[in-house]
Amino acid sequence: MTDSIQPQADTLPHRGAEWWVARAIAVLAALLFVQHGVVHFMGFACTFGLAGSDAVNDGYTLVAGLDPDGWTMHALGVAWLLPSPLYLVASAGLVLRRNWWQAWALAATVVSLALCILWLQPAAVGIAVDITILVGLAVYVVLARRSAS
Repeated sequence: MTDSIQPQADTLPHRGAEWWVARAIAVLAALLFVQHGVVHFMGFACTFGLAGSDAVNDGYTLVAGLDPDGWTMHALGVAWLLPSPLYLVASAGLVLRRNWWQAWALAATVVSLALCILWLQPAAVGIAVDITILVGLAVYVVLARRSAS
């Protein structure tokens, strides 16, 4: 009797190496999104004087000379937090294989890149990560369009 409940081996979906590679890349990209989103808290901490470095006033940023306790700097500090939830949503959508994850990742990356450019030298690694994400998104879109046609 239990045999009728068990699916036959030939009716189970076959997941080949290509599927596993695609899933591994998706999980790694999602982890990159989460990590990059968490790192944005460092930008917030620097602008509010909560970090050990004084990256705001050290002369290596495009915002040097702004009052570190002024409203402009605090607004920029809060802006550093914006990509974090966007990257979290993008990573969830990517892992769950939803079509909307690209828009969230693109929005997070554009905001992140703009902030990293304002803090050129201290956020150089962030610029490299953002460019890598943008290239990855472009490659994904091209490959998705090719496979759809």
